[in-house]
Amino acid sequence: MSSLKAAIRPTLRDVKHHPLRSLAAILLIALPATYAAFLIGDTTSESQFYGITFQQNSAQFFGSECQQSVDASA
Repeated sequence: MSSLKAAIRPTLRDVKHHPLRSLAAILLIALPATYAAFLIGDTTSESQFYGITFQQNSAQFFGSECQQSVDASA
């Protein structure tokens, strides 16, 4: 445990002496990571929505085929 304290001590000292610099360092890492995660989730949700919206259902009955969209528009 003493080696962990020894490793953390300079970091805590820097945070205490330069709080704005430490906040800036945290934000420089956290903001782009959050933005990237948002874009990944947004793109995935959007592609799933369009995939479901434009999905065609087809049924075959005695050799003829009928296609219809999920919202019954076609």
